[in-house]
Amino acid sequence: MAYTISWQDKGVIIHMTGQICFSDIQEANSLLFGDSRFDIANFQLWDFTDITSFDLQGKPPLILSTLDKQAMQWNPKMKIAVISNNDSLSRFADQYGEQIESTAWKYRHFNSLNDALKWVDPLVL
Repeated sequence: MAYTISWQDKGVIIHMTGQICFSDIQEANSLLFGDSRFDIANFQLWDFTDITSFDLQGKPPLILSTLDKQAMQWNPKMKIAVISNNDSLSRFADQYGEQIESTAWKYRHFNSLNDALKWVDPLVL
């Protein structure tokens, strides 16, 4: 498993490591949606700072944004923070962010964990 999921009081932190691919993200996302804590979470913080490579497997971000739009039925308000210095993953995440712009979910890309934590929940720090 190339990731860990850590539930917090107000949200969840997903920490990806090593070589990851699109299916790793999709699998982690499915685990979030299947957890009862998802319904009351205020944020998802996806930390990709420790990845060594990212393989899209030919999948567009539209797949994830479509799944997330379905999840909005259970949790209509969410902040999605992505922390990444990997160019390929950052472009992928920013395209995802553009696709959910018209929803109540908010997306931002960060280069540091502290900046992302301040945005998702200023009381965490």
